[in-house]
Amino acid sequence: MNQPRDPDAIIATWLDDGPIDLPDETRRAIAVGLRTQPRARRMALPGAWSTSPVDRLFAAAAIILAVGGVSVVVLVNRAGGPGATPAPSVSATPSRAASSEAFPAMTQTFTSPQYGYSIRFPADWTSTPGTTLWSPDDWGISGSPQDPFDILQGAAGEPLFRSASGLMPDRSVVDDWITQHLTFSDVAACSPPRNTLEVVIIGGQSGRLRGFCSTATEIEATVVVDRRVYMFTIFFGEDWTAGESKARALFDAFASTIELHPEDARGPSPGPVPGASAGRS
Repeated sequence: MNQPRDPDAIIATWLDDGPIDLPDETRRAIAVGLRTQPRARRMALPGAWSTSPVDRLFAAAAIILAVGGVSVVVLVNRAGGPGATPAPSVSATPSRAASSEAFPAMTQTFTSPQYGYSIRFPADWTSTPGTTLWSPDDWGISGSPQDPFDILQGAAGEPLFRSASGLMPDRSVVDDWITQHLTFSDVAACSPPRNTLEVVIIGGQSGRLRGFCSTATEIEATVVVDRRVYMFTIFFGEDWTAGESKARALFDAFASTIELHPEDARGPSPGPVPGASAGRS
């Protein structure tokens, strides 16, 4: 007749040559738990009290979880036969700090005197308000001058962050009008239809964002609030070597500080939509 085996011995043997390598500190914690647990102690299971070897194995698993083991223990067929299941690994979620770019703190605030927004920027950057009012509907045909734009500029001259806002014609279609008047380019890849661009949230409002294209190292976003279109563009210069991902991270750092206040904006009235009759609604 076979003699019953000691459950502690079964578990100790399983730990010694089991299918999963455990950290030394975890193995020691289990061993201490087994040595110090009274033999008459029972684990509560639904509907019964039990001291079977299976229950003691569950107890070992509970100890692993209690000490914060880094592996999920799966009791499997030791021979690796049919039904054997590999133990899944548990990967830690990387910290946001480890994956985010480090940029200077946005300690200064610039409030546009005419365009209805505010933005924060680093202390070693300079801010310059636009010297004329921006009229989006004729800006492109007048040579896209920089004078109307508020400018934030790094100490070395670049990067350069440009911002402005203006009213759109009442009967214009937002995406079509912006594509035609603001985000146009002689390079087709740099002027895709606005409704195909990435959605971005600025100042709590949904807008569209265009990234690097061709040789243009710039990122630009447009947002429309109550028929007022905001345009935010950051330029990095032809010698930018840090790559688009870092450029986007810097743009996002600025954009996350923007607050939109269209009620405080001022500017010229929008021009009529070409071909539209004054009597049409």
